[in-house]
Amino acid sequence: MLALMPLMVLTMLRMMMRDSTAPDPDARFKAMLHEFCQTYDNKAASTEDFKTVAEKYMTKTMDMENNHKLDWFFREYVYGTGIPRYEFRAEIQNTPDGKLKMVGSFKRTGVPDNWMDVVPVFGEDKGKLVPLGLFRVTKSDVPFSVPLTSNPGKLQINAYEELLAEVKQ
Repeated sequence: MLALMPLMVLTMLRMMMRDSTAPDPDARFKAMLHEFCQTYDNKAASTEDFKTVAEKYMTKTMDMENNHKLDWFFREYVYGTGIPRYEFRAEIQNTPDGKLKMVGSFKRTGVPDNWMDVVPVFGEDKGKLVPLGLFRVTKSDVPFSVPLTSNPGKLQINAYEELLAEVKQ
């Protein structure tokens, strides 16, 4: 398990930095890795050095503590040992004006109440996964209601196992 941790941390950062609407959805993540490798080529680098570079590329969604820092993420997934358990419930509903919305909740257990995560939600239509968005989960029970432009099909989280968590859907 310990050997997988650095890879999982990178996978989670990539997921949070990803822009599925861009020609290269991973451009931000690649730029971050490029800067880190270029800056520390043949030099010693610490975890804090990596965190400092990653913070230059973080998105607004990643700024969970509104301080442009990734302290929350490193505290939980690099220096910490918790693994959250999520129960994800969601459904598509019609709105009174004839549109669609996704309504549901994230219920989290197994970690302290102040745990924070960015959780990706996907729709699955005809066997193809479609990213619907990243959700900030900052409490043990987070309800949500999000307008949709079309029916995304089956709803799920952690579709690519990009979040270090146990999931019940």
